Amino acid sequence: MRKFALVSAAVLLVGLLLAVVLVVPLGGQGEQALYFYCGAGLRPAAAEVVEAFTAETEIPVECDYAGSGMLISRVRLAQRGDLFMPGDTWYLDQLAKHGLVESKEM
Repeated sequence: MRKFALVSAAVLLVGLLLAVVLVVPLGGQGEQALYFYCGAGLRPAAAEVVEAFTAETEIPVECDYAGSGMLISRVRLAQRGDLFMPGDTWYLDQLAKHGLVESKEM
């Protein structure tokens, strides 16, 4: 089982680095933290990847873990964010319909 977790973490690391970039602005000027919307089911592996990413790059990542449907609502209301990793591409397509997706890398 640990082998699966390591493979999942590697896949998520690639996903995080090539993740969906939202068009909405990050927030205050000069702020370097990334805001990451992540499906709740991906939390165990994503948390490890975020920790490793922050340790390597010194770029803090603020994570919002919730169900993907809740996350698309939060993105639309907050009008901020950098990365979105839902449980299914359908949720990504919903944000794209509203012009909130800059790019998709999978």
